[in-house]
Amino acid sequence: MKDINQPDRLRFDQTMTSEKRIQTGSYYTPPEMAELMVCLSLAASLQREKISDTLLSSDYLKIFMPPQLDAESHGLKGLSKLTEASQNAISEKLMQYEVLDLCAGSGVFPLAYMKVVGRWFEQLGIWNKDRQVEVAKKLHVIDIQSEPLVQYADEMLIQYNLKKEQLCIYCLDALDDDQLLNEAPLSVAMKNGFDLVLGNPPYLGEKNNKETFQKLRQKTFGFKYYEGRMDYFYYFIYRAVEALKPSGQLCFITTNYFATADGAKHLRDFFKESGRFNALVNFNDCSLFKDALGQHNVVFVYEKGTNQDEQPCELAYPANKKVQLQNLYMALIESKTNEQWVLNTVKKEALYDYQGLLKLIPSEDYQELLVKLRHSGSDVRSTLGEVFYVQQGIVSGFDRDFKENQGVFVLTLEEANAKPWLKPLLKPFYKNKQIRKYKVVKPTAYEVLYLSEKVDQLEAEEGQTFEHLLP
Repeated sequence: MKDINQPDRLRFDQTMTSEKRIQTGSYYTPPEMAELMVCLSLAASLQREKISDTLLSSDYLKIFMPPQLDAESHGLKGLSKLTEASQNAISEKLMQYEVLDLCAGSGVFPLAYMKVVGRWFEQLGIWNKDRQVEVAKKLHVIDIQSEPLVQYADEMLIQYNLKKEQLCIYCLDALDDDQLLNEAPLSVAMKNGFDLVLGNPPYLGEKNNKETFQKLRQKTFGFKYYEGRMDYFYYFIYRAVEALKPSGQLCFITTNYFATADGAKHLRDFFKESGRFNALVNFNDCSLFKDALGQHNVVFVYEKGTNQDEQPCELAYPANKKVQLQNLYMALIESKTNEQWVLNTVKKEALYDYQGLLKLIPSEDYQELLVKLRHSGSDVRSTLGEVFYVQQGIVSGFDRDFKENQGVFVLTLEEANAKPWLKPLLKPFYKNKQIRKYKVVKPTAYEVLYLSEKVDQLEAEEGQTFEHLLP
């Protein structure tokens, strides 16, 4: 049997083509990140079990942390705070937990779960074959692609000598009720509910995947949760929360745009009404996926249930771009900020602002200023809509006529110079990559036709025609 603390072998994500990755929205999680997420979700779940009234979530996190962290040098004793009764209670729970991964890929999360749970039983000297089989049987692993599931089964065979028939593997669409609820023993587990749901759902926007969204909207589940301009991974959040038992824990890694996106209002309302966040780790612009540079990611642990106590959420975010997971572990374990990570404890109601947006980087000064603006007199406005005329903006795909190879609303400098009568109506047009903090990168190669009046009125005033705007 392979040492449970050794790194995993080659994964499906390293053999996937770029075209397939974009088509499916598949960006596989680094094993070290999956391991941290398992530790966070187990710590939150065991604290909810109230195995010991004296232990906080950070205390449970200690007992699952990787061996490369030197516990003694940080004054962390791991098992030392646990009585034998508490150790037995934790072991019993770990043998009972039903775990689900809705979009498993090659199984980085179930493999991380086996490694973390195995680390606990290794400390007790009882990580034997029977326990490995029982824990593996409670890992329900789903993916719509068959190839990565084969690699997951191969890895479980190599690491633990477990055969495919001893594993709960399902090649199906986790968002399709007909497939999900009619596949035993998965359907039985779905009915009873899961203790933990782990994963990294696919990142697909509606804009370039309208057929996928339209197909899902025709089904009861998709229609129920559809929201304009949403991301596909929102559906996996809804599915995951539905699948949890009361007080069950959801731990996902996703992009962090849902915290403020207009197309995630219903999702944020759902989060607020259906439970609470136990932990939020906002990586912001620290890159996690080498094939998805520019993504802003967040890891969250969310607990299902409306009858919540006042336990605050642990909110962490990087102090700079050069951060390491080891330092994040230490910030969470010690419950305090260090040189790389800022840590805050935030009550549920303080996580949301007056508009219902999630505050992933709280700033008391900033929030105080917003409150003053909202309650100020009529001489100081508090919303953009009261000061500016807000329009939709450029509709991508409608800005240039590529068939005729000419600009419609967005013109090259050559096209603009060929129509001098448009000059008073043109403004510099900057692409996203040219927009930086507090400045833009010049020069721009385009100009945008900015019409504040009706076209027929402008034609009469200017004596020129705007026939290139006609369909």
